[in-house]
Amino acid sequence: LESRLESIRDRGDGAVVCTGAGEEIQCRAVICCLPMNTIADVAFDPPLAAGVVEAGRQRHAGAGFKLLLKAEGDVGNVATYAIDEPIDFVMTYKQAANYTLLVAFGKDPADLDVNDGDAVQRALRAHVPRAELIGSMSHDWNGDPYSRGTWAVYRPGWVSRHYDEFQRDRGRILFGSGDHGEGWRGFIDGAIGGGIRAAQRAKSLLG
Repeated sequence: LESRLESIRDRGDGAVVCTGAGEEIQCRAVICCLPMNTIADVAFDPPLAAGVVEAGRQRHAGAGFKLLLKAEGDVGNVATYAIDEPIDFVMTYKQAANYTLLVAFGKDPADLDVNDGDAVQRALRAHVPRAELIGSMSHDWNGDPYSRGTWAVYRPGWVSRHYDEFQRDRGRILFGSGDHGEGWRGFIDGAIGGGIRAAQRAKSLLG
């Protein structure tokens, strides 16, 4: 963990994973769950399909932001949309006697500096007018080199051109990314489903 991945090689009777720190990890098989926006940065042997590399370099369209907000008092069980505001959607996550946790989403990080408490306060009040913000948390998934995006949103034409290759295994390199998991692709449900199916294939491969 916390190591940059350089390459994954299928050696016929096993596989080798190489990190940016110079480590070589020998194994019988690899389950690759890399986010698709980072996959083109890793060398694969055998190589990935050209369409997979092309899509990885283009990046999927998921580039919004998510906030966890803590507001004073019980603001109620709310779920609101405001498509012309920096925050598009706010929903109550947990109600308590003296505070409320809310989860919020926006479509464009350029619309809101999530580290500016005053700006977040104003954006929240577009949804909950009397809310008093205690604090907020967020992560820059778009700028994070290990994700380079948020939830996976396929671009037009990707399903017809690339979908069959997105999760195609290559020898002892098996693919189980949540970005391509059936069901709630790009969410934890898709990640669990994709991981389960890859683990089942690994079990069958290894005997």
